[in-house]
Amino acid sequence: MRTEFRDVSGWRADGLPVTTFSDEAAKMLDSCITQLTTWKEDDLGIEKTLEKMSSADPHFTLGRVFTHQIQLIGTGTSGRKNPQILSELKELRKSVAFITDRESSHLDAAIWLAEGQMSAACLVLEDILKKYPTDMLAIKVAHDCYFYLGNQSEMLASIERVLPRWSSHSPLQNYLYGMQAFGLCETGQYEEAGKIALKGLELDRTDAWSTHANSHVYEMTSRPDEGIAFLSRTVNDWQPAGLLSCHNFWHWAVFHIEKGESEAALDLFDSEIGERSKSGAMLDYVDAASLLYRLELEGVNVDDKWKILFEETEKHLEDQILLFNDAHFAMTLLGLKDHDRFRKFQDSVNSVEDVAEIDNFRITNLFGKKLIQAMKDYSTGNFDECTTSLLEIKPDLVQMGGSDAQRDVFDLLLINAAIKSENQRDQAKKLLDLRSCARRQSPMVDRLKARLQRREPSLL
Repeated sequence: MRTEFRDVSGWRADGLPVTTFSDEAAKMLDSCITQLTTWKEDDLGIEKTLEKMSSADPHFTLGRVFTHQIQLIGTGTSGRKNPQILSELKELRKSVAFITDRESSHLDAAIWLAEGQMSAACLVLEDILKKYPTDMLAIKVAHDCYFYLGNQSEMLASIERVLPRWSSHSPLQNYLYGMQAFGLCETGQYEEAGKIALKGLELDRTDAWSTHANSHVYEMTSRPDEGIAFLSRTVNDWQPAGLLSCHNFWHWAVFHIEKGESEAALDLFDSEIGERSKSGAMLDYVDAASLLYRLELEGVNVDDKWKILFEETEKHLEDQILLFNDAHFAMTLLGLKDHDRFRKFQDSVNSVEDVAEIDNFRITNLFGKKLIQAMKDYSTGNFDECTTSLLEIKPDLVQMGGSDAQRDVFDLLLINAAIKSENQRDQAKKLLDLRSCARRQSPMVDRLKARLQRREPSLL
């Protein structure tokens, strides 16, 4: 972790001036951005660092914007759920004067985020990066927003446009390689992604995002043994990055599921993932829910595990901030067999208005409502209906965000539904043949093909 942070003159020297008279506030902003980029909190932690920044200069506009940005890109809240965020940002817009154009644009982007218009926010952030390509805050927020939008090509392009304009002496420059590697992986360039991820790790072996990108390469190329060996060999390097360690443990568990080693995956849930899912971070939550759901699709009884997620689930059932999150809330409620809460949750999803400007509202109406219903159909044994619905919306699912590896759970749901259906077994065979082409020598494909031949009864 960095121990020296930029004061007012340091930001100015790097071509990124900030409008504050407080060197302490400037340093605390740099510290916060560092913790966010490295996925690793220092001894003070982000929350306390934000408090020190605010105390040093309560009127530091970019600091106040960042405080809201970091909440919004976590997707656990929004201007709709927490109107105070949007109110404070709009009040800032009216009241501030004499700030830099960069800071003003960050404020505009934060307002768009609070209003649920991530696409609009990305346009503003890219405008910032045209003039200020070393603005890591703009890079990081844009990277996350493209991820949530499922805009994989732009997630990569955004990094590759700025990377040549960074110096190796610039703070945090080496962390761009992990972001580039992830973008390469999400655009199907797995060999190059692995090379770039390893380059990031050569520069800093504790770079948890490069570790994560390399794990995606092993996942998407069906090399679970190599993935397990890589993560177990480097665990002491990436585990201290507490903001991402749950996700890397999730990758480790998914490698075991690919191999049919359900007990090993359960052990990782019990020892690492389940407890970390209580952090309040949506990334940790969806990892835990997805892992349990995958195990259920494998025929493993995890009924006693779902209750670990109930408290966090209950806080967010009417959020409708991100369909990707909503689908994981559905997993938990179906796993809990909490029919009343599921019905209320589905009613909330179905009540989402068709407002094209709000990205999540648009995709919820495009296919999200059908996805939630398909998940319910699977849970109640309506496998033909589930299969038909998922086949219809399959080409659109990338728009819900998440990575290809994370969204693979919905492909697995579709395959399992087709296998268990009465009238869709031909579709199951086609889907498995396609999966065989994409994931050669996959142990899971072999198990699914055997399951199709046996026509196992429903275990859900």
